[in-house]
Amino acid sequence: MLACIDGSDPDSGTSWEIGYGYASDKFIVCYRTDFRTWQGFDPVNLMLTECAHDTIYLPGADVLALALAIDGTLTDLAQDIEP
Repeated sequence: MLACIDGSDPDSGTSWEIGYGYASDKFIVCYRTDFRTWQGFDPVNLMLTECAHDTIYLPGADVLALALAIDGTLTDLAQDIEP
């Protein structure tokens, strides 16, 4: 599962899906490209990020940068779970 958690309050439907994915033992990667930060730190709901196998933070990133980061994260995580 790939979940966008942008916004001052991540979408309630996305939050529900992350919880359902976690309960269903799904592989979860969250990403946040929101440019809004609070004093240099971007507070995100810990229930969402702790359910995820990884969370990508790229404030203001373009689509290509995000795609490359997602690809790299999935590659790294796949290597960690392969026997």
